[in-house]
Amino acid sequence: MSAGGYIFDSWYTKEGDDYTALPTKDDVLAAGGEGHVNGDMVLYGNLVMEGITFDSNNNISGYTGSNSFVVIPTYANRQKVGAINGHMFQGRTQEEIEAVYLPLGVQVSANAFRSMDDEPYEALNSATWDRIYDEDV
Repeated sequence: MSAGGYIFDSWYTKEGDDYTALPTKDDVLAAGGEGHVNGDMVLYGNLVMEGITFDSNNNISGYTGSNSFVVIPTYANRQKVGAINGHMFQGRTQEEIEAVYLPLGVQVSANAFRSMDDEPYEALNSATWDRIYDEDV
């Protein structure tokens, strides 16, 4: 499911400052459960921007999207995002990537904004990137 440039990731529950992905129905049934909730449960839906790609360790490996304001998620693929790998914006210019919004706790590789050419690399270094929120996006 997607809407407005974002793709639905999963439902999460929250305990303290940590989110946990809700088990899938198949996971619950495989563990011998009936898949019922007894009592109240607060769920948080998580959306991830279209075009953000992940490696096998759930680190962000690239961005193929068209939005120039990129929102890096704290959680995706039912787990916490660890880092932004090098060369995430390879080949992009400042006109294509105007701002990158980073959540607290996601590590940024020294080469995350490195491009193929020196000129776009310099432009991306001056792009706005900021940790503007401390709540998960």
